[in-house]
Amino acid sequence: MEDKTGLLSNLFDKKTVDVLKKLLLKQGNFYIRDLSKETGVPLATTYRIIQKLVSLGIVEKKEMDKFVFYSVKKDSPVYHDAHALVFGTSADPLELFKLTLRERHSGAFSAYKDKDGKIFIISDLIKETDIAEIASYVFGKTQTKPNYIVITREFFQKMQDMGLVSKDKLTVF
Repeated sequence: MEDKTGLLSNLFDKKTVDVLKKLLLKQGNFYIRDLSKETGVPLATTYRIIQKLVSLGIVEKKEMDKFVFYSVKKDSPVYHDAHALVFGTSADPLELFKLTLRERHSGAFSAYKDKDGKIFIISDLIKETDIAEIASYVFGKTQTKPNYIVITREFFQKMQDMGLVSKDKLTVF
């Protein structure tokens, strides 16, 4: 990541890159003053950068009484592009989880996802610790932990028989 940061800093203003890197990992609301302190970028410069990101649709401005705070719009297409540019990976945690799972355990599992993004990994070969390692990797890249369960084929069948899960309502992951 250091090489990418150096390249981005040569292509773009280093202060912009510093703010963008910190910003893309933010959860919830934030204040410009706090972001300025976290990055060491002057307040006026941070404000200018955030206003540009608001105009691009990556950041949303919210006002309540006399307070102004901001939040990152992670559902914005521009957010995903910026995340991929800065971190070199997909910002979509589920997509990154799926790709990494396939890279490491291709053919050793079946996986399904429900409408809420919960993932059922069915395998008699893969251990929970292996998947937990992948989930930690995804969390490190996206600051989002995938919601998953690792179960055997037999247990998945029992869950279906009991009506706890309907394979018809799941999509292949």
